[in-house]
Amino acid sequence: MLDEPCPGFDQSQQQAFKNVIDTMAKISNLAIIYVTHHKETLSDCITKTVSLE
Repeated sequence: MLDEPCPGFDQSQQQAFKNVIDTMAKISNLAIIYVTHHKETLSDCITKTVSLE
């Protein structure tokens, strides 16, 4: 479970973090729960979302 993992990251750090998450998703059978207020920080491997008002 990742809860707001990217605050304070610049753009290149965010991209590097996304790449790590995407790689983990490809090579493992893990479920990833990613909590954020910023959709742009989501990795490409995140395919299902729930939005709360």
